[in-house]
Amino acid sequence: PQVSWIVRGGGKQMIHAGDTLWHGYWWKLVKAFGTFDAACLPVNGAVTQFSGVWPHSDQPICLTPEQAVTAAEILGAKTLIPIHYKAVHQPPIYTQTPEMMNRLTYSAGNRVNLNILQTREIFTI
Repeated sequence: PQVSWIVRGGGKQMIHAGDTLWHGYWWKLVKAFGTFDAACLPVNGAVTQFSGVWPHSDQPICLTPEQAVTAAEILGAKTLIPIHYKAVHQPPIYTQTPEMMNRLTYSAGNRVNLNILQTREIFTI
């Protein structure tokens, strides 16, 4: 199971999707909650190799940059705030997708506003 948090207040609404993968619930979320002012989505498309399992998988364990932009667009998010990148580096066990930020910026283009926050930086909707 995957868990997301929807936060509402002051007439604004945002979603924090945690370590989510691509799934078919984006449309259901919009239908149930409406569009979002901001969406915090993972963007690193990380691949991990768990010890003791074989064969190893080369499949991402969370959204890729392109998937995050598409999810934000479906969610009607005015702003995409990338999460879950830069924090964990343990190659080759945990590897982020190549050219992550370039791919994210390119994919976002004019589809969604991109707000890349630094550690402890605050975003106000």
